[in-house]
Amino acid sequence: MSLQQQISADMVTALKAGENEKVAVLRLLITAMKNEQIKVGSELNDEQAMKVLATQAKQRKDSITAYQAAGRQDLVDQEASELPFIEAYLPEQMGDDELE
Repeated sequence: MSLQQQISADMVTALKAGENEKVAVLRLLITAMKNEQIKVGSELNDEQAMKVLATQAKQRKDSITAYQAAGRQDLVDQEASELPFIEAYLPEQMGDDELE
């Protein structure tokens, strides 16, 4: 099962479970992947889909930083709550100990 198919299946499961916040984030991811698909002109492979997810995660992190600087805690909380749903599909990052 491709990454896109997995996200779509997870969205259906979240819809049935009534997890509205997760559904909203997964819809945003699916839309971002479809936009990239249109840009590329073909189906995305898992590597391309992973890049879209990494971009979305980075975008959330950058937004959190900007909102904190602006003193908008409500928006910080919203972005911070979306980030774990995106990171669940990304590979685990290496820790400092592993890096050294």
